Amino acid sequence: MSLALADGLLAIASRAADGPLLYIAATEQRAERLARLARAALPDRTILYCPATDAIPGEASPPSPANAGERVAALHALAAEAGGSAILIASAEASVYRYAPPSAFVANPPEVVSGEKVDLEALQQELLGIGYRTDERIDEPGEVGAPGTVLDVFPVDAEWPVRIEVEEGVIRSLRSYDPVSQRSHEERERLSLGRAAEPELGDQGVSLLAHHPEATVLMEPDAAGRRQRTVDLIASLEGRKRRLDPARYVDAATWQKELDGRSVEAPAEHPAAPRFITERRPARAVARFLEEQAAAKSPVLVAGSERDTRYLARRFARDAKQEGPLHRDLAQALAGDEPLAFVTVPLDAGIVADDRAILAAADLMGGRADRDDQLSASIGADLLSIELRVGDAVVHEDHGVAILKGLKPLDGPAGSGETIELEYAKDGIRQVPLGDAGKLWRYGGEPDAVRLDTLDGKSWAKRRPAIDASIAETARAIRALAREKAKADAPVLEAPFAELERFAQGFPYQETADQWKAIEAVRADLLSGKPMDRLIVGDVGFGKTEVALRAAAQAMLAGQQVALIAPTTLLARQHFELFSRRFKPLGIAVAMLSRLAAGEAKKTKAALADGSLRMVVGTSALASESVRYKDLALVIIDEEQRFGGAQKDKLARMGAGHVLRLSATPIPRTLQTALVGLNDLSIIATPPARRVPVRTTLGEIDEPTIRAALLREHGRAGQSFVVVPRIEDVPATEALLAKLVPDLTVITVHGKMKGEEAEAALVSFADGEGDVLLATSIIETGLDVPRANTMIVLDAQRFGIGQLHQLRGRVGRSSRRAAVLLMTPAGKPLPDRTRTRLMHLTAQDSLGAGFAVSAHDLDMRGAGDLVSDEQSGHMKLVGIELYQHLLTNVLKELAGEPAPPPLPAIEGGEGGHLPADWIVEPDARIAAYIRLARATSGDDLDQLADELEDRYGAVPPAAAQLLDDRRLALGARALGLKRVQIGPSGIALTPASGTKLPKDAPVEVKGDRWLLKFPPVTDAEARAKAAALLDELA
Repeated sequence: MSLALADGLLAIASRAADGPLLYIAATEQRAERLARLARAALPDRTILYCPATDAIPGEASPPSPANAGERVAALHALAAEAGGSAILIASAEASVYRYAPPSAFVANPPEVVSGEKVDLEALQQELLGIGYRTDERIDEPGEVGAPGTVLDVFPVDAEWPVRIEVEEGVIRSLRSYDPVSQRSHEERERLSLGRAAEPELGDQGVSLLAHHPEATVLMEPDAAGRRQRTVDLIASLEGRKRRLDPARYVDAATWQKELDGRSVEAPAEHPAAPRFITERRPARAVARFLEEQAAAKSPVLVAGSERDTRYLARRFARDAKQEGPLHRDLAQALAGDEPLAFVTVPLDAGIVADDRAILAAADLMGGRADRDDQLSASIGADLLSIELRVGDAVVHEDHGVAILKGLKPLDGPAGSGETIELEYAKDGIRQVPLGDAGKLWRYGGEPDAVRLDTLDGKSWAKRRPAIDASIAETARAIRALAREKAKADAPVLEAPFAELERFAQGFPYQETADQWKAIEAVRADLLSGKPMDRLIVGDVGFGKTEVALRAAAQAMLAGQQVALIAPTTLLARQHFELFSRRFKPLGIAVAMLSRLAAGEAKKTKAALADGSLRMVVGTSALASESVRYKDLALVIIDEEQRFGGAQKDKLARMGAGHVLRLSATPIPRTLQTALVGLNDLSIIATPPARRVPVRTTLGEIDEPTIRAALLREHGRAGQSFVVVPRIEDVPATEALLAKLVPDLTVITVHGKMKGEEAEAALVSFADGEGDVLLATSIIETGLDVPRANTMIVLDAQRFGIGQLHQLRGRVGRSSRRAAVLLMTPAGKPLPDRTRTRLMHLTAQDSLGAGFAVSAHDLDMRGAGDLVSDEQSGHMKLVGIELYQHLLTNVLKELAGEPAPPPLPAIEGGEGGHLPADWIVEPDARIAAYIRLARATSGDDLDQLADELEDRYGAVPPAAAQLLDDRRLALGARALGLKRVQIGPSGIALTPASGTKLPKDAPVEVKGDRWLLKFPPVTDAEARAKAAALLDELA
């Protein structure tokens, strides 16, 4: 067992009424997530989170304003109420540092109040004095804009930035707003603007314990070990040989001495709750579990988001015939003795404690459950479902390519419904019924660059047979490849568990949720006895390399050889250094084959041939005939998008069958190949703790902007990149930088330099020498510079979207906010397609955007033929979404799964729709219609209804009817019906051919229809009778 988040939360909630608490979590990620969970679980208690500093030990650069501000806010709250009964949550790392004494945090920060007088210029200066920074775009904590009649500021202790609007020196409006949409959230009466800088430490620094002197300490079992690792790391970085500066840090002996006088407990570990969603019959498994808990007189508490608990309460009442109260406070829920209860806490996994079971919504619903950390939600092919917008090119399954014009009201009384309007060639217009919304798919490409089909459908009908034939051929080839793969064998790589664990301990961070899933998936692949071919997609710095390290460890500890291939010598060199360092404690040597290690080549090749060397790192030269291996079981291909198709196939055939591919931005063909199952796919979308997105902007080349960006980065002790597309651009750019920033040291590197010279320049820059690196795309991969947080890309239009994303990955590899400026020639407007491509990259600046960038590239370019070397496939003729849908259907048919019959028509009464005064935005209404039309189960409809209600309020009758009609249609299809007619005095059901009337059905047979008659009723009552009839027949 290991300590779950639910264990920590249970320990906190159980002691919440006993007085103040200080909870020390093993990792920063656990501390942050526990704080969020505790705030949701104990809404009436003061929950404070004190993060560890994000400053790099051994460097003079201060922590970011957001990081310092969150820490100051927590310690200020403790000082203001003298500890009180607050619950303070911190990590083992945070406990290593000393802090200014509590008295230094007593002073209140600035406060603004609506209706009171204020001088915005003076307020801005006051904020700058307490650690804020000026910026034109206020989108992260600790930033303040320029004062005018409005001052934008992002308080360090607030969730949203705030706009302070002044009229005649008095605050007229104080409102929070969304930094992306700029839309206001809510008006505020008053707001505290927390400090963004910590008080000076001086020689009066105290431990975290001194800030909460009366608190009981809850310390996780792994916290002590993690704390010591932090102590060792800091000492190493500061060159102090495992001794810390006692004025700034709390060493192990001092920490233990202070703990000795306190009440210290460890949270108890409990077994994990069953993962019901993985059972063959989840509902029965849940019912059985409830019976067992009831027999043991052990209550069951179901925890989840408000939406999930509301949904699950309905399901328990309907399926298990059990009801229970919904609690907002976990402590109150624990005090209750109801056999079944619900609480609004978004846990990701439950536990079975001694006196009760706590089930998480995710245990019951799997990936459909809301997660505490939405970034760790599972991601799959649905990422390719690109949202439709009015004006997009779309393809209708039956009528072909058109432009989505929008929604058109039906003729008749206001509010009687609407249709979806499509524009075809020669201004032809088609009205698509709402029931056919599921037949609409995004086409891809830009609307002005696509060829529209004709309204009569002849052009589409002419192309469609060839498309269907091509997809069928591809599906058959995929099945054949899958059968071949199923027949093939590969070595079972089973390593001693203790040795694997020992190796894993060398990873200094907590694995993210997605990273752990990928590691476990690879481990299972290597144990399966079948060839592994898995693609790991993860953004730069998200931990793909650790997955490769664990795979290599498993193979080598099983006695086999590993080859890691990188596209460049520099990247191979960095991998060689990392893998050598990590495997040294296990006594496993790693070698490198490259032109930079030519002197060792002969010796290395001999060791590979006789098996005495277990791992080699290099470029594609590792696949040459001169390199022979004795037991090569695993081939790892990093940045696999940089290799050609034939080259990748050759690399994959080097060993005994196990291949692991890594990419931040896989090419379209690779991505599509993974999505249809030709190889396995793992996506790492969870960012490392404390990583922040890279801000990406697009503009024209402007000398003052370049100068300001470089000087700003230099002013915060950072380094910058300036990237040009061609080697011939380098001299002019060198002259430009000499003119703009003469005091900064510029290092230049490009592809025509000798390999040794280029590598020496790059390594020196990575080691902190120089202020600016001027380079071509040679730095696209394999350069890790932690202090680099600014990049300027000149003539950005000359780079590919994946290439730009890779370049962007060179900056922002720490918790500091980084910036990428994409610059194009001044005075030369970009073609619309080029501007759209670049603007998409600026929009995809969130953490984990690499997969979205690849999805967009796949959407725009198509994947090519998946089973041959053809680079243009029929996907481009129908768009990625429809292609994926059609291919999936054909694969199911080939597997013996028949296509479902068409949904029965529901006739009678007024049709339902989504009112425009309920969902105002047409794009959002169209998306909802499409989701509704693609719902295939009652669960899908329940989820959609919950989501619509959550976003837009109570479901109006017209929308409820639309949902009910879809539910009726699904139920009728399951019964083998092809038509349902509902009238005020009866219901007529038309069965499909071969459908038999159930025994004792309450209907009369008349011709080819089944009839149920009743006295006249309203339309709503008649529909309710139809639903009841279908339930009875089922």
